[in-house]
Amino acid sequence: MQFLTLEEDQLGVLTAGMAVDLVAAARALAVAPPARTLLDLVEAGDEAARRAWELAERAAAKGIAARPFETVRPRAPIPRPRRNIVCLGKNYRAHAREVQATALGGDGLPARPIFFTKATTTVIGPGEPIPSHREL
Repeated sequence: MQFLTLEEDQLGVLTAGMAVDLVAAARALAVAPPARTLLDLVEAGDEAARRAWELAERAAAKGIAARPFETVRPRAPIPRPRRNIVCLGKNYRAHAREVQATALGGDGLPARPIFFTKATTTVIGPGEPIPSHREL
């Protein structure tokens, strides 16, 4: 089961190579969507996820609100998180070695965990360009 966020922030499901727009599918099938966004679905819990999956399979089988995944440009799963995202740097040996081999350098494994945050405004989707802000 794979959930995704579609172009207009609506909840989608990937099933058998097809991306199903759950909001459009629910409208077409005259049922209430279990959630409208992925964040809503996470908050709604397992039962809502099960209903979302069933709705997606039903819609895909009927060709309702479904299109090949290759034609979809998914957004970040949760485009607007409610809080900053907590990250852990150099969180495994291979990554620490990878960083050591770059211009950022470093002396290998850190003595203690490196935590940092990403602001909610920095979230982007797959394949989107990362702004460099070279002027900074």
